[in-house]
Amino acid sequence: MISAAEAKKIVMSQPLALKFETINIDVCLGRKLAEDVIADRAMPPFNRVTMDGIAINYCDIEKGIYTWKVVKTQFAGENASSIYTEGTCVEIMTGAVLPIGCDTIIRYEDLELDANDSSEKHFKLIASIIKKGQNIHTKGSDKAAGDIVLKANQIIAPADMAMLATVGKHSILVYKKISVAIIATGDELTGIDTLPNDYQIRASNHNMISGALNELGLESVKYLMMDDLIKLQDLLEKSLEKFDVIVLTGAVSKGKADFLPSILNKLNVNQLFHGVAQRPAKPFWFGRTEQCIVFAMPGNPVSAAVCTYVYLLPFIKHKMSLNQIIYKVNVSEETYFKSSLTYFMQAKVHQTREGQLVAKPYPGNGSGDLTNLCEINAFVELPQEDEKFTTNKLYDVYFTRNTIF
Repeated sequence: MISAAEAKKIVMSQPLALKFETINIDVCLGRKLAEDVIADRAMPPFNRVTMDGIAINYCDIEKGIYTWKVVKTQFAGENASSIYTEGTCVEIMTGAVLPIGCDTIIRYEDLELDANDSSEKHFKLIASIIKKGQNIHTKGSDKAAGDIVLKANQIIAPADMAMLATVGKHSILVYKKISVAIIATGDELTGIDTLPNDYQIRASNHNMISGALNELGLESVKYLMMDDLIKLQDLLEKSLEKFDVIVLTGAVSKGKADFLPSILNKLNVNQLFHGVAQRPAKPFWFGRTEQCIVFAMPGNPVSAAVCTYVYLLPFIKHKMSLNQIIYKVNVSEETYFKSSLTYFMQAKVHQTREGQLVAKPYPGNGSGDLTNLCEINAFVELPQEDEKFTTNKLYDVYFTRNTIF
């Protein structure tokens, strides 16, 4: 039996070969880029006006000219106007291309209309300081044509979608989503639409696990299997070829019907560990083939939840290049746990007015108590070498829902 710390290292160190696909920009949010995206032209592609006002040649300022005659009004999306005579300007709008002969933009707030009897429109400067080149977003100042604007392996965010559109990328090469099969096993389990006998329960773990994966944007295929060795072996053999990750719940302990480890061994799945010095979920099994990672979790719901949030989700997030924020919490009261195991305590975490995260123990009625999972929002980890949680120490926390109580 290995420690929880060792188990985490083994899980997180496993490579997973991801495949590629080309998708449309409309459905790329949250996907992982598999190619560098290149600017197809300079950014911005022209000298872009950033303020509504007038475009002038700064030589006028140097010559002491502070009033300008408007010779043209230019809007965004129009070809560049031009001026060649001192004391003249182009009235200009934000987003327009800089007119020929102009090198400075004076915003309306720094001007006033010059009142005179002429039918011509004049603007007079009222600002004290004007800088040459002001209020112009210079061509190529962000990126040059051919520069990388988005790097491979980053997760596509809304701003990245704007960039893809800007460079004309309507289709993008991304990594395929990790494919996951979830297999719940046990003769005591029935489907959700079945009225169970007195000695049966409805299967639930696969719904919890698929929901947790769905929060990461992953869909999964769910199976409910009886303890039939031949049928289960057949399903596993096919799934090992088809999926990137297989998650099993049940049949991994040492009971007479716990034959998953032997089936996986027959199918040449390399066992990396079986048994972790932790509570709950001590019988946790983990292994792999060349192409597929296998998580075999105990069937009790709290044990399955610990394996999901402590091992499975961090592994998936790592392979998806998702940032994993490591939170720390204080506990609100001392809690003893004298077994020489890592203890994942069920808790309700809340935030104080000072912004500190504090966990209140909420132990429940053992690893089979599904109802307690609906009351908590986190597991708090007590290291194997410690015998109690103390109120003056910070502990690792694994959130089970996106809610701080």
